[in-house]
Amino acid sequence: TEAGFSLNLQKCSFVMHKIEFLGYEVSAGQIRPNQRKVEALTTLPPPSTVTQLRQFIGLASYFRQFIAKFSEIMAPLYKLTSSKKNIEWLNEHEKIRLYIIEKLTSSFDNI
Repeated sequence: TEAGFSLNLQKCSFVMHKIEFLGYEVSAGQIRPNQRKVEALTTLPPPSTVTQLRQFIGLASYFRQFIAKFSEIMAPLYKLTSSKKNIEWLNEHEKIRLYIIEKLTSSFDNI
């Protein structure tokens, strides 16, 4: 209280092997995407509107550090955002979506 703050011991955790911090799981020497956030990405259906596509891109971009050449891979999806309302979702776009999801979910194989 001298410094103007206090701790609530009921809300504190000590000697943790893994913590969640800002959407990531942090453990000894590793940072991984938070599994719940990745699940949110995997449950999104393939987008049919620009708004839905931007939602997918935004959520996927949060984890770009886990996917090499993220911007290059996502380039065809970025181009689709210039449409007005509906987008033409092709097999090429679906492959990109599934690749991103696979890369993020494979982060949990060794947990």
